[in-house]
Amino acid sequence: MNKRAKFELRKPLVLWSLSLAVFSIFGAVRTGAYMLYILMTKGLKQSVCDQSFYIGPVSKFWAYAFVLSKAPELGDTIFIILRKQKLIFLHWYHHITVLLYSWYSYKDMVAGGGWFMTMNYGVHAVMYSYYALRAAGFRVSRKFAMFITLSQITQMLIGCVINYLVFSWMQHGQCHSHVQNIIWSSLIHENACLSWERWQDCATLGITVLLHLPPGQCKDVQSALLWSCGDTTTKHTWNRFFLRFV
Repeated sequence: MNKRAKFELRKPLVLWSLSLAVFSIFGAVRTGAYMLYILMTKGLKQSVCDQSFYIGPVSKFWAYAFVLSKAPELGDTIFIILRKQKLIFLHWYHHITVLLYSWYSYKDMVAGGGWFMTMNYGVHAVMYSYYALRAAGFRVSRKFAMFITLSQITQMLIGCVINYLVFSWMQHGQCHSHVQNIIWSSLIHENACLSWERWQDCATLGITVLLHLPPGQCKDVQSALLWSCGDTTTKHTWNRFFLRFV
């Protein structure tokens, strides 16, 4: 495999990303409408603790579809390998842990699931739309890529808040969950945050600088951004981000 030329796979990648984008858009709209209705009519606590998300006539389909979709999403990794791109730890770690946790949580219909699924659908709707456009050869604004990164970070932070709320309300018997699930969820978010911690400093600097530079000057500032990242692993991660999204 090392001696073989890389596969281009441009058309399959466009179809793959576009399929996941359309699926995620529909999922975000359907689950988002349900969560917004619960939030507006019954309040934050009910939106977090409500288990009807798993059994509602419409939301139960999209909850089940969400859980099943985590397996096909591993196809992203296959494209990276066949196209001989560098497979970074953060990529496959995220896919595998989210897959296992989603299946584990769906089985017990734990509180907070509606929030987690809706946020993930929303982020993936934007992310896979971006991937499809880039794979098709369209030139996309850098702001789009930066927005995706900020959305992913925001999703992690909100996930930590939801975990805290579930744990707090669970003590009073108002939220159905268990300590093991909250621990696993917290570990996933904490590990993700640790992986992103140094990376965020670079991303923040990059966002500030790149959005105020004309395209021709972006390469001039790349070395300065890499220097600010610190250790070698984080430098490589930022370098891949820069080359992929700028």
